[in-house]
Amino acid sequence: QQQQQPSSNSMLVGNVPPAVRLAHSKLSSSIYHHHVRPMSDDVETAHMEKTLNYLESGSGDICDILAAMRRFPFSLAVQRVSVEKLYAHCFDTEHAQAIGLVGGIRTIIDAMEHHPDDVALQRGCAGVIKHLAGASTYNLGMLDKMGSVSIICATMGRHDRVAPLLESCCWALESMTRGPSPELKMRIAKGGGIHAAMKAVENFPNNESLLRAAFHCLR
Repeated sequence: QQQQQPSSNSMLVGNVPPAVRLAHSKLSSSIYHHHVRPMSDDVETAHMEKTLNYLESGSGDICDILAAMRRFPFSLAVQRVSVEKLYAHCFDTEHAQAIGLVGGIRTIIDAMEHHPDDVALQRGCAGVIKHLAGASTYNLGMLDKMGSVSIICATMGRHDRVAPLLESCCWALESMTRGPSPELKMRIAKGGGIHAAMKAVENFPNNESLLRAAFHCLR
């Protein structure tokens, strides 16, 4: 017997009864909202605030956090708290591996690209990248594929007078150089990593913690 193919509508919105979908949308913890029609500014803002409160409460798991980042990519408030929560997850190696497996690397890089002038967010993302790079070879490969080296170097160039951010970026690059791929190490060198680290040392010759991070990045 031939298997019945799902309709185009069920493929788009999911095969969920309308009553369940309606109830789900009213849950205070629900952030998986996919709206068919554009929302008014007031509704969008209310949804964003609900999502932000949910994240700040610490209730969300990794998938919740990444879903919120993708749902509100241009909300600096959502991106900041999301990266803060992801960073906490990264201290568990299995969680750091999971972030990469569910597409979190692209989401982190998107956050850096959408908010290049926010030092706090950039530093948080660099911290997450450091832990992701050390968690698995898969993560390392995806970081390379997604252009993390170039965006970290761009951040260091844009914020070349912010020592704490430069330090975080150096540690992120250092974590990637510890991987098994000589090609990646070469791309870090040719992609501006060495120049960015040396420039950081030049700008802050007396900052011991930054010098230590740059030294490990350069060796």
